[in-house]
Parts: sequence; C-alpha cells; structure tokens
Amino acid sequence: MSKKQVAVVMGGYSDEYVVSLKSGQLIYDSLDRNLYDVYKVVILKDEWYFLGENEQKFPINRGDFSVTLHENETLKFDVCFNIIHGT
Repeated sequence: MSKKQVAVVMGGYSDEYVVSLKSGQLIYDSLDRNLYDVYKVVILKDEWYFLGENEQKFPINRGDFSVTLHENETLKFDVCFNIIHGT
C-alpha cells in the first residue's frame, strides 16, 4: 500500500501566521513517516509554496493545489492538515 501524501498547511494572512508556523512544524515533526509522506506547505500573503529539503521553495499551483517538483514531476496531495490560525 502506498503512503498518503499529506500537506501540512501553515502560515496565513493574519498576524497569527508566526504561531501557525510553529504549530505546523510541531504537526510536521509528529506525523509518522512510515505511514505518510509529509510536506510543509506555507501560505503567506505574497506567496504559497512547498518547503523542500535545504529550505528550497516550490510554488503551489493555486488552481489545483499541486506542486511541480524536479524534472516536471507534479505532486498532488491526498489530504491537507490545515494549521492556519486567525482570520
């Protein structure tokens, strides 16, 4: 059985985005990598991105919430763990 692709979505547009980033990191660190492939997705006012290894940013396609990785490989998430705080 293949692992679910989980986006841990953090950040946001309110002043609570810093708290959301900390909460998101906690969830990201806690999810079982034997069961899930886990991805940090950061949402800010000026950009949405998947934060990869070495802090590399990959833009999120806002149309279908996918991300294009190396060599035109497209990642589509199976589930979104929303950790955005505020309004």
